[in-house]
Amino acid sequence: MGEQGPMGPQGPQGEQGESGIPSDLPGNILAQVHHVIVFEGGEKKDDARRWNAPDFANSEDDGAQNQRTATVLVDGTLEFSAVAASSDGSIVPVTFTWEIDDPILASVEETEPGTAMVTGDRRGTTELFVRTDRGHKLTIEISVHNAVKGIVLERTSEAGAVQKGDPVMITAVAYDKSSGDDKTTNEGNPVPGVTFSWSSSNTAVATVDTEDSNDMPTIKTHAAGKAKIQAKIGDVKSNEIEVEVYDIEAPERRIVVSTANHPLTFAATVDTTTEATADRTFDFGTHSSITVRVQQRGVQADGDIGWINVADGVVVTFTSLDKSVLNLAADDSSNTATTTTGDATYALADADLAADMVSKTVGKHTVTVRITTPFAGAKHVTVTVNVTGR
Repeated sequence: MGEQGPMGPQGPQGEQGESGIPSDLPGNILAQVHHVIVFEGGEKKDDARRWNAPDFANSEDDGAQNQRTATVLVDGTLEFSAVAASSDGSIVPVTFTWEIDDPILASVEETEPGTAMVTGDRRGTTELFVRTDRGHKLTIEISVHNAVKGIVLERTSEAGAVQKGDPVMITAVAYDKSSGDDKTTNEGNPVPGVTFSWSSSNTAVATVDTEDSNDMPTIKTHAAGKAKIQAKIGDVKSNEIEVEVYDIEAPERRIVVSTANHPLTFAATVDTTTEATADRTFDFGTHSSITVRVQQRGVQADGDIGWINVADGVVVTFTSLDKSVLNLAADDSSNTATTTTGDATYALADADLAADMVSKTVGKHTVTVRITTPFAGAKHVTVTVNVTGR
């Protein structure tokens, strides 16, 4: 065998190009590193921490992704593996080195190229530095803690029963000591960065949504009743938070349109001697009123269940579906009427006519008016605006 050249970081060193890098190495060794991904355990790529060119900053505000504190038990271990990639996702061969900022709290050992094992030694917080031979320095915060022995849940939203559909907010804190007899207090040290498993005793009433936060989930409410919410880690269970949900029964209502003054009309004359439509003036004639009766299911005078008039003060809204003919003062509350002994009347007024629109042309203009009130289906009526010339 002949003499071998000195060993480089990627193997035997051959002839070098102008850059000082061996010219006979695979082409992608010269590729620029576009991003670095560090996997924690066997997590998926989309969940792994990522640092992006050009700065490879450690803050998510500066482009890093999935940055968070990694947790490891005292005397426990946590594996990390790293990979560098180009802009097209192909692997760029780099050499990684691993270092713990405070070796009293934890230690790190490379188990194979690109992979290292962190061991927790003493409770506290330190940092894991991941360096590359391209000059990058990546930082992962490491929290070393004792095993979880207690979990305390606290309701952070207003106490008491909630209406169906309203959320309830709960916070979970893990501790390294067992909780008190009622499990609502704990004098141990908080254990950060853990993942809770959540359950509801009655998912028809309430479910736990951890999409935004695992330790501060949103309890979604679905039906009247009670449900007990609990969190656990392994065999360690929290106290239970009972969520009570009520449902307000909406009255079944209907709108009955009076036909006593039908057909609904609005009369006006315009000065047709003025050629420009927008400059014409109106003379207003007779107007109709739209009267409706609002009823709801209830106990009638004879004791039977049937339709009865609603109480006074129920708001009825009248909305024009063609504001080029009728405006019905849609920008304020004057397009409403309230019930008296079940009836509500809206009197068409001069101001309701869209004075600058097509209604200044001679002819019959029809417009649909929608009538609505809470808990009832809408009704529609047709109003005819009869414009004559003068």
